[in-house]
Amino acid sequence: MVTIIPAAGKAKRFGYSQKTLLEINKKSLLSRLLTKTDGRKILIVNEQNKDLFRSYSSEIQIWSNGAQNFNSVRGCLYDIMDCLVELNVRDDICIICADLLFSFSLDSCIQKGTDQRRICIPIKKGTPDEMQMAGSVCVDSSGTVSDFAEHRVLDNSNFTQLGIYFIPKHLLYLIEECYHLDSPGYLIEYAFNLFPVCTDIVDGFWFHINTKEDYEKARDMVAYINI
Repeated sequence: MVTIIPAAGKAKRFGYSQKTLLEINKKSLLSRLLTKTDGRKILIVNEQNKDLFRSYSSEIQIWSNGAQNFNSVRGCLYDIMDCLVELNVRDDICIICADLLFSFSLDSCIQKGTDQRRICIPIKKGTPDEMQMAGSVCVDSSGTVSDFAEHRVLDNSNFTQLGIYFIPKHLLYLIEECYHLDSPGYLIEYAFNLFPVCTDIVDGFWFHINTKEDYEKARDMVAYINI
């Protein structure tokens, strides 16, 4: 399996700095994400910020989308599609958004997707604000996605998607079909109507560092439990 961490976004609310390099309790978000999976890892960056990640080059392969500025950025799924082609990735992948901080393991989600040869996403009970920001999920009695909405709250859902997506290699072609939709969450919104998408319900804390307020909350939580 190959882990893909897209980190070529604008981070406008952070003054266009790299959120994944933000430190919490003396560890960057990226350092924490690198412990979540085994095997090959690829970090997607742009030409403008790739030098910031040189110190991580022994831990993760750094791939640039070639964009010299944010006006030429084409979107997350477009970058992932190009990266997979250029680096000849033909394995199962796990996409992890670069601005996440979470305490739970991904082992169960990855194992479930691997065993069932299906897309699998971790989900957790979420607040309306979390579901509005990240997306909401409905599941049936077997744990399969019955409805999914990126950046929207579904009336009959209390689960939020978490910006983490296991995709088996035989379904990688979906990225090419959906590259114009930008966010990987929209791929799930497209895919669950075509194929069963399984879920893994997780416990523990999860933060999507979207604003400075999110960062402060995450920093306080980590300081409190000292991890």
